[in-house]
Amino acid sequence: METETSPAVLLTPDQLAERLSVPVSWIREKTRERARVRDEDPLPVVRLGKYVRFRWNDIEAWLQRQS
Repeated sequence: METETSPAVLLTPDQLAERLSVPVSWIREKTRERARVRDEDPLPVVRLGKYVRFRWNDIEAWLQRQS
C-alpha cells in the first residue's frame, strides 16, 4: 500500500504547496511554460493533460540543488 510519503505518490499543487509552506500561486507560477524557459533548473513536474502533479522524491532532489 502506498502512503502519502511514498515516492510513487503524485502530489497535487495544493498538496505540494502545503508541504513546502508556500502559496499555491507560487507553485502554479513555477509550472508555467515561461518558468521552464526562464529558470535554469525548473520545478520538476509531471504533466497529465491539463493537470500537473509532482513526485516528492523529484521535489526533494530539486530542493537540494537549490541550496
